[in-house]
Amino acid sequence: IFPVPASNKITIESEYNMTLSDIVIINTLGQTFYPFFKQSGNRTDVDVSGLSSGCYFLKINSDGKVFTKKFVK
Repeated sequence: IFPVPASNKITIESEYNMTLSDIVIINTLGQTFYPFFKQSGNRTDVDVSGLSSGCYFLKINSDGKVFTKKFVK
């Protein structure tokens, strides 16, 4: 996931082509946000322009697996 800290978007990159069934952003208070994303092969751009500055967790459900990564905006 890059860039960190994020400004308007973050990019998720994988060695494999991702099939994303769900992307959720969760703040430190447990509130969830469902961002817009654009996928192209092994790269996905996630729009975070509407989020306030702070720490967030990106939860990705892909092919039956769940990945959680922390990022700062």
